[in-house]
Amino acid sequence: MKNSGYIYRDRVKNNENGWTVLEFYIRNYPRFNRETWLDRIQSGQIFREGKQLKRDDNLYAGELLSYFRFPWVEPDVPKKFNILFEDTHLLVVNKPSGLPVLPGDVYLENTLLAMVRKRFSQELSPIHRLDRPTSGAVIFAKTHESRRCLSTAIQKGEIRKTYLAVAEGEAMPDSFVVTTAIGPVDHPVSGSVAAALEGGRPSETRFRVVKRCGKRALIMAFLKTGRPHQIRIHLAVADCPLVGEKFYSTSGLPRPDAVQPGEGGFLLHAWRLRFFHPINGQRLIVTAPLPFGQW
Repeated sequence: MKNSGYIYRDRVKNNENGWTVLEFYIRNYPRFNRETWLDRIQSGQIFREGKQLKRDDNLYAGELLSYFRFPWVEPDVPKKFNILFEDTHLLVVNKPSGLPVLPGDVYLENTLLAMVRKRFSQELSPIHRLDRPTSGAVIFAKTHESRRCLSTAIQKGEIRKTYLAVAEGEAMPDSFVVTTAIGPVDHPVSGSVAAALEGGRPSETRFRVVKRCGKRALIMAFLKTGRPHQIRIHLAVADCPLVGEKFYSTSGLPRPDAVQPGEGGFLLHAWRLRFFHPINGQRLIVTAPLPFGQW
């Protein structure tokens, strides 16, 4: 499908005072090269207060810039999602693998956020996210109050998440714990990505084998912390990578030839959420059916 384009807005910071337009976008968005930004500027896509800017125009702290991205054709995605729980305060849906939660890169309207808002209301916001290949339960807040309470619960670790995954590893123990710290590392395409990092944020995942089949196993993952790509990184470090994992190596770092952390068809499913209702305090357990038919 071809979308309607999008306007990205940026505020010039104090340390960027005096930068040229071209310098601003190259330094803030290094995943796109100089030629790409030069073409966008010359095509009249960059504005300041409604006026088109040129490559060598100087910028000043506090100014608001707008980059209008022309409409583009988005990749096809699965568009069917099921409702797992709904009331007047929140919504929990079962996201299919292959559907991004939020806009980014080549996805704008082919996202779970856009589809949920179109079906229900523009007021809904996701409380957390899943990688595009990851399936399973995602919570959306319907009101400001529920959003505030659920966001606080996420920060305090009060929303307990259990994942199911299919991983490689003939010598995988029946249960194991990985505590490798995770933090941002430089990446040539994404700018930075989450990866194993000494001195990074403390991270802990408990794993338990549910069923074995040859060199593969269906495992249950319990997150004590919720770092980006935590399960993928911890399984890679344990030398029990997700089936289909193409981004992380056994060091917990991106492979040299890895392009995007969201690429691939790994088997990871957000199976169960346990949390307290943000308004009435009722204990909720929401389960998303496992999509791995062979297991």
